[in-house]
This record gives sequence, structure tokens and C-alpha cells, in this order.
Amino acid sequence: MNTPIAPTSFADTFVDASTARIPSSEPRRETFREPPAPHDQRALGGTVIGRDHGLREQNPSILALRSELRLGWFNGGDRKSLAIVSADPRDRNPPVAAQLAVACAAAGDRTLLIDANMREPSLHTLFGIEKALGLSAVLSNNISLRGALLPTRFDTLSVLPAGPSIAHPEALLSLSKLTHLIEEASRSFDLILIDTPCMSMYGDAQVVARAAGGALVTVRRHHTTAAALSRLATDLNSTGTAVVGALFVDS
Repeated sequence: MNTPIAPTSFADTFVDASTARIPSSEPRRETFREPPAPHDQRALGGTVIGRDHGLREQNPSILALRSELRLGWFNGGDRKSLAIVSADPRDRNPPVAAQLAVACAAAGDRTLLIDANMREPSLHTLFGIEKALGLSAVLSNNISLRGALLPTRFDTLSVLPAGPSIAHPEALLSLSKLTHLIEEASRSFDLILIDTPCMSMYGDAQVVARAAGGALVTVRRHHTTAAALSRLATDLNSTGTAVVGALFVDS
């Protein structure tokens, strides 16, 4: 029987957002300690980016993670993109991706947030924007990337929603198309964060993560198992994707 992950049972390349260091190049072993509970237990649930949402509502682990990523993964070099992945569909990637994007934009980084979960898109709802045009339209060559980007109330944050619903998202999410899109976006943005569907259910996330080059893993506290994380890490590493870190989210 799979058991929920214990705070110190899964080391490998997973790191604590508030205490550990993000590997800048080669993976190294770190002790995986559970970060402190957020001050506001609602911070990673529900609609997190409303009209009055500001940095004060940010989960402290998100702010710590932002700092670690900027010093480690996003170190001013060629690495500008990062996929947000999970092993469990209940790990709530979208709020994590949204809050991390807002935190990076608030720090002055020109940030692009992409909703690559075309099966169950939700970033447009979190930000209160339309998804009539978005990633699916760009990958179908129906609109340019610039034409599909939507502004937010944060001057340095733009969102590329999932776009019109399609029957088979995997047919559009080719490595070459995603790589080209990320390269194009990199000319205008400092950071590119990409939300993905659950890796254990669909292969979309693995393709997106490979195109991004790195992956941040969301871990659901007391539910995500060590076995599930091990499979996820193995799948990512098999494609040459760097597992940059992990962040606990509450149930």
C-alpha cells in the first residue's frame, strides 16, 4: 500500500521552498523538510487573484520559493521557463502557478503565465479574464502569440489562457511547437511559468516540462505518496527535464 509522504522520507532533487537551495545546474541530494504551515490556510485554495489581491495575501512559502528560484533556476542566464507539475490531480497546480507568477511580477520580473492544461483550464477564472483566444489558438496557428496574450492588473504580468476547448489537446502539444513558443516568449519576458495537467493522468505535462527544461512539483500534504513522486521524478528525468524543487500545498 502506498503511504503519504513523510517530511524527511523523500530527498533526491526535491527541496523545501523555505530552507533548501535550488540546484543551479546538476541535481544534488537535499534533506526534504516540510515547510511551515502558511499563515492563511486559504492562500492556495479558491479564487486567489481577485481585484483586490496583493502581495500581502501571498503564502510565505511562495515568496520564499520565488527568491530561491530567482537565485538558482532563473539566474539571469538562458533558463527562463518552468513547468508546474503534479502527481495527483488534487494537488491544485493553478493557484500555485498563479501566486508564483504574481510574486515574480511584483518583484519586477516581466512574467508570462501560460495555462497548458487544456483539459481543465482554470487560470482564466482565477484572473477573471476571457479564454476565447489562448494557447490552443496559438498552437493551431490561428493567432500570433502577441495577439493572444492578455494583460492583468499587474503591469509586468501577462497571461496566455488555455484558449478554445479542443477534443485532443495532446495532438497540439508537440515538443517542437512548444519549444518555438517558449523561445518566442523569451524575447519579451524574463520568466515563463507554465501550468500543466496531472502527470499521472496525461502525457501533456511531460511534453510541456521537457520544452520548459525544468519542473516545479506540487506535493499535497499528507496525501501525495513517495511512490507517486518517485515515478514522477523518474518520468521527468528520463526526458532530461530538471526537477527544480517541490512545494507542499494543503488538503
